[in-house]
Amino acid sequence: MTKLRKTISIVLAVIMIMSVAQISVFAAEFVSPANNTVVTGPGNVKVKIKTQDFVEGKENYCEIKIYSGDGTKLGYKDLKYTKKGQILTAKLNFRDIGSYVLYCICYHSTENGFVEYSTGKWYYLNGKILEAQDVIRITVKRANTLSVKTAAKSLKASALKKAQQTVNPVSIKKARGKVTVKKIKKGTTSKIYKKITIAKKTGAITFKKGTYKRGTYKVKLKVTAAGNDEYTSKSKTVTVKIKVK
Repeated sequence: MTKLRKTISIVLAVIMIMSVAQISVFAAEFVSPANNTVVTGPGNVKVKIKTQDFVEGKENYCEIKIYSGDGTKLGYKDLKYTKKGQILTAKLNFRDIGSYVLYCICYHSTENGFVEYSTGKWYYLNGKILEAQDVIRITVKRANTLSVKTAAKSLKASALKKAQQTVNPVSIKKARGKVTVKKIKKGTTSKIYKKITIAKKTGAITFKKGTYKRGTYKVKLKVTAAGNDEYTSKSKTVTVKIKVK
């Protein structure tokens, strides 16, 4: 009979544990940055969360935790909130570039301390994260140092009648990653849009052989530096002027 009571007690305990484990209260969700995005750093990065739960008469808090890509806890930020659906903003300091995981737990005060409500599930082994769900993964990279300068150029109408002519009104410096240059239709003088080609790497503009009226033509260009493992991508849009004499 004693063994039976012990067995019943164990079964009831397991059922209670399973019941608790099945309770899932999603107390907050990340608003920004989006999952699997690149942010500029090192330094402070703004992170926004939206509370999904609130207990009246209690002190309610959310804690954003920062982990490295390998699961090492690096820091945290506590935020107090006063209502359900509240948007909370935190400035998190990332001291170096690299991959990070952000995780948020929210909790309220009790007589015996605090009770935590989790946005997801964590699996730990000696303080390391083995698996995570409903978390934000971000990559911190340095800002691309791309610099684009322009200068007005001129061509002779008589020379264009005989052969194609090329000018380079763009100076591209300090680009990190592969550079590409494209012409943009809106903002480019419509009469020459189909008569010019752009060198993808340098931005040099080639006017096809033909008859051109004298005057000033505008060409709008988009210069993009793709970035790399250390630097973000960056684009700059410029408008250059080509005068046909």
